[in-house]
Amino acid sequence: MDSLFHPSLTASDDAGPVDGGIMPPRQPPRESLLLAARLWLHGDHCEREVRMRNLSPGGVMVDCGVLREPGSLVRLEMPGLGTVAGKVAWCTAGRMGIAFDAPIDPALVRDEVTAV
Repeated sequence: MDSLFHPSLTASDDAGPVDGGIMPPRQPPRESLLLAARLWLHGDHCEREVRMRNLSPGGVMVDCGVLREPGSLVRLEMPGLGTVAGKVAWCTAGRMGIAFDAPIDPALVRDEVTAV
């Protein structure tokens, strides 16, 4: 059965940590911000309101009240970009790091918010 998050993956493909739990070092600089977004976690049937804390072309940190294993599939809807697919990179009590499947342009999010 195809995943709603990643059509080329099945539900069993999101089990376990990415690359054995080893995370590559951070590369692009992150922009600090505090913006609302909507998060869908693979296997849940509802969206969650989250707050984005920082954003880079490769990922985002959000305040989130749930725990998920690294490698779990997610979708995040952000102002100016729409819905972006990714995977949980790390998760601790109250916060989650998400690595995007493809790089984004953080300026699109920033520009959307400043245009309001």
